[in-house]
Amino acid sequence: MKLLVYLLMFSSFFLLSCTNSQNVKPDIQEIIVDVDNMAIENVSAFKQFRFVNLEFGDESMLSDIAKVVCCKNRIYVLSTEEPTVFIFDAMGKYEKKLRKGQGPGEVVFVSDLGVYNDTLYVLDSYRKIKLYDLAGNYIKDKQTFEQPFFSVAFASDGMYLFDPNINKNQIIICISFQKREKIKLFYRKINGLTM
Repeated sequence: MKLLVYLLMFSSFFLLSCTNSQNVKPDIQEIIVDVDNMAIENVSAFKQFRFVNLEFGDESMLSDIAKVVCCKNRIYVLSTEEPTVFIFDAMGKYEKKLRKGQGPGEVVFVSDLGVYNDTLYVLDSYRKIKLYDLAGNYIKDKQTFEQPFFSVAFASDGMYLFDPNINKNQIIICISFQKREKIKLFYRKINGLTM
């Protein structure tokens, strides 16, 4: 009898947990790309490339490289092992890394970086944009956000910040460089965002 009760409980739990729930889709335009009928050109992703051996030392031990940006005879490397930015010259000689800490010009956890108009933009702790010159000298804190952002990208109209979707927000915003204001917001409004 006990076995029958356990079997009925297990069966009803199993059947109830397998019900089909409705998929709620946000109001997003779906774009379908037919890759079978696309003409693909045989072109390289880069016009030119060369190998650079980066200097290895006590201050420049790299692992888990997340991003590399080359600009104006410098190489900027973001490591997730030691979440900071390492700066090398074009020949691979180590110059410096952004200092870790919580003081002015220091970083806590660099989550992304980019270079725009001879300025190094650093996304620190997913919530703060800090500006440095190309040599890695601190300029100022530019922006602080309430929500976390995973990455930063640049286009002619501004800086784009991408939400990591930790809280299922799916937010992408664009901050205009010319107007110094939020100019585009995709998917969902951001409440309490200071621009």
